[in-house]
Amino acid sequence: MWMVEPYIASIIAMAGDKIHMAKGSMMMIHNPLSGGWGEAKDLR
Repeated sequence: MWMVEPYIASIIAMAGDKIHMAKGSMMMIHNPLSGGWGEAKDLR
């Protein structure tokens, strides 16, 4: 069975001193997204 874990949990896991994963597993990190709204002065 091939499993992938492409969620923010992988970023949280990177904060630890050691990461334990099953043999043959893969940790994937997705591109983070963000957004904002308002006038330019609000975003500065």
